Amino acid sequence: MMTNLIGNGSSNTLYNSDNNYNFVCNVPQHGIKHQGMSIVDAQVLVWMKKNSYNPKVPVYCTQKIKEQALSKNIGGDWIAVYETKARYNAGLYATEYLTRFSKEIHLWGFDSLWSTDVTSQMDNLVTRLRRPPLHEWWRPHWENIFNTYDCEFVIHLPQGESCEFTQDNVRQQHH
Repeated sequence: MMTNLIGNGSSNTLYNSDNNYNFVCNVPQHGIKHQGMSIVDAQVLVWMKKNSYNPKVPVYCTQKIKEQALSKNIGGDWIAVYETKARYNAGLYATEYLTRFSKEIHLWGFDSLWSTDVTSQMDNLVTRLRRPPLHEWWRPHWENIFNTYDCEFVIHLPQGESCEFTQDNVRQQHH
């Protein structure tokens, strides 16, 4: 099975797949039809509660996020399948989870894989008071995922950009 995982970086506008199985991170702002969501940030739950947002597709999360969502009476199907890990984001968790079912995962909108830009379309909904160098925290986790899982990974990125991942199971597709 091939899966598209759509992150919240500005390059998610490059998305142009005909594949019908799409998985998104947090509360998507892009309008791409999806069948699953990955949420691991309690601030997203605060926004959902405040805005009466109830996900219409299954939400994959940690046990803690599931408990918080239920305690806030946020509707939806909350599925706790992620083991809590330090400095992991929704995309990292989703990628690991999706390797159980997918032989090929296309990564769209993960700008921190090739740049220092860690802004997110979620920033329009959840204000961040500070922005640490998240790309420095996340890249070693991506490296580990690419080295560990028997899966093909396709990183979609803008023309002229390149990323440091050179594993045999990782390829870059420019748009």
